[in-house]
Amino acid sequence: MILCAVALFGARVSNDKKLKVCYSVLGTLFVVSFTAMFLGNSDDKFRCFNTFQVNINGLFTDGDYRREFVDYKPYSIEQLEYKEREGLNLKKNVIVVLVESLGCNNTYLCGHDKNYSPYTTELAQNNIWFPNYYSNAFHTNGAIFAITTGYAMVASKNSENTPYNRELYQYDLINEFKKNGYKTAYFSPASLILGKDKQLKMSEYDYVSFNSDEFYNNSKKDGVFFSANDEELFAKILHDLKLSKEPVFFMTTTISTHTPYIVPWGSHSIEKAYAYSDMALKNFIKNLEDIHYFDNGIIVVTGDHVGWASNNNVDLSSVESLMELQKVPLIVINGKDHGVVMDDVSFSHTSLGVMLEYLMLPKYYQNKYQINPLVDHNSNEYVFHYDDQKINTVNIKFGSKEDEILLDGDQSRFLGNEFSSDEKELALGYLSWIRR
Repeated sequence: MILCAVALFGARVSNDKKLKVCYSVLGTLFVVSFTAMFLGNSDDKFRCFNTFQVNINGLFTDGDYRREFVDYKPYSIEQLEYKEREGLNLKKNVIVVLVESLGCNNTYLCGHDKNYSPYTTELAQNNIWFPNYYSNAFHTNGAIFAITTGYAMVASKNSENTPYNRELYQYDLINEFKKNGYKTAYFSPASLILGKDKQLKMSEYDYVSFNSDEFYNNSKKDGVFFSANDEELFAKILHDLKLSKEPVFFMTTTISTHTPYIVPWGSHSIEKAYAYSDMALKNFIKNLEDIHYFDNGIIVVTGDHVGWASNNNVDLSSVESLMELQKVPLIVINGKDHGVVMDDVSFSHTSLGVMLEYLMLPKYYQNKYQINPLVDHNSNEYVFHYDDQKINTVNIKFGSKEDEILLDGDQSRFLGNEFSSDEKELALGYLSWIRR
C-alpha cells in the first residue's frame, strides 16, 4: 500500500508527462497486485498467498494449510510404533553426499531426460543402486530434515514450526551416531541461509563447516550463496577426514549445480555445471580410494531433490505419474559390492537413516511408516512429497497407489479414491503428528 501511495502521489505531482504515465501504471499495478491477495477465482479456486512470491510460494487451492486441528486427535509418538531393532554394528565411516538438484531428470540412470552426469551413472552401475528412491521435498533444507529426522517437512500453521519442533528429533540420525562414538559434521561451501543454520543446530552436529571456514580463505567464493566450488568442498571433507581419530558421520550438500550454474568451467551453463560437479565427485572418490577409505567406510550419493531450472523441464507425457518426477538416484559405495541393483523396494529420504543405522550401529529405531530397504524386501514406504509452491497439498505414494492430500485442519482429506479408508487414516495421522 505504501508503494501504491508513493506511485500515485508521483503521478499527481510530476510535471513530466512520461513520468506521470509511468507512475500511474505502477500505481495501477500495485493496486491490482494488492487486490489479488484477497480475491479468489470461483472457477479455478485459487488465490494468491503472497503476490510478491507467486513463483515461489504462490498459489493454493481450497482449504487452508494454516488451519489448526480441533477435533481430530493428532498421533503421538507411541502411535508411530517405534521399535528397537538389532543392527549389524559395522561401525564404518559414513559420508553422505547430497548432490544439488541431482534428480532423475538429469541422468539416464533412472530418468527420462538428459544425461549430464555420466560418471554418476557409472557409479551406480558399478556399485549398489536403488532405482526406486524419492526425495520428500523441493528444496535442500527439506531433504536434510527428512534424512536426519525420518519425517517429511510439511508446512504447519506457522510454516517455520516443523523444522524446529524438538519432538521430531527424538530419534535424530545425527544424535544416534553421536551416541555411538561417531564424530558428526555437516559441510557446505555456501552461506547458511533460509534458516539452515537454525535447522542444523537442532541435530547438534559436533561441528558445522560453511563458506566462512578459514579453509576457504583463498577461495574466490563466486558461486551462488557466496559459495566455494565442489572441488574445494570435497578437499575440506578429505582434510577433516584425515584428522579424525574417531569414526565419522559426515553429511554434505554440494552447490555447483544450483542455478545460475556458476562454476570454474563457465557461468550460466547447466551442461558445464553438471559436468563439472560430476568430475569433482569422481576425483573425490578417487582420493578416497587412494587413502584406502573404503577398507572401513562407505559413501552414499544421492540428490537432495529434482532439478527445477526452467530450462530443465521433463515432458510429462514421458512419465507415468507426477511422483515419478520426484525420483533421485541413490548409490551406496562400499568398495566390495559391485553392480547390485535393489529394485524390489520403494522408499525415500525418510528411511535412508534407518538403513545407515542398521548397517553401522548395534541397534536402531524404526517406525511403522519407515522401511529398512536392506531387510524389508518387496516392501514399500509411505512416500510423502511436499512442494512449497503448492503450499497446502501433499503428494503421497504407496506402492502403485498415488494421491494428493489437502491440508485443512480437521477437514484434511485425500482428493482421490486410490487409498482405502485405513490407509487414508494412517497417512492423515502421520501428517497431523509432524504438523502439530
